[in-house]
Amino acid sequence: MEDSSPAALYIQYLAHDPLTAKEVINLASRVGYSNKRYIKELSELFEKELQSTINEYESQRGSIWDSVDLSKVKENSYAYIANYSVPDNIRSIKIASPIDSPDFNSLLRELLKTAHKKVKELQKRA
Repeated sequence: MEDSSPAALYIQYLAHDPLTAKEVINLASRVGYSNKRYIKELSELFEKELQSTINEYESQRGSIWDSVDLSKVKENSYAYIANYSVPDNIRSIKIASPIDSPDFNSLLRELLKTAHKKVKELQKRA
């Protein structure tokens, strides 16, 4: 799923649809990851290493979604219709999105940091 809106992530969570490296990269800023040097300079290599890191994590610990407990996350209201003439209670949806989960954010930051370290090591060897 290319859309990384809170509602799209919520649907992806409910469907247990695996996150891809590209999706995690798109969420990097929103989860507090700021070191984007390799994301910008070596995007293909970074994406490859991040996907490898995600695969390793999921083979050892299960799905990334298993680390998210939305019962601990406060529900927020998110607009899903852009037309402001429609009343708020109709154009918005109240959900507990994975992006609001500290555990989810922390996990994605760790995956991004691990991929960064892998790329850094590969660059040292090159």
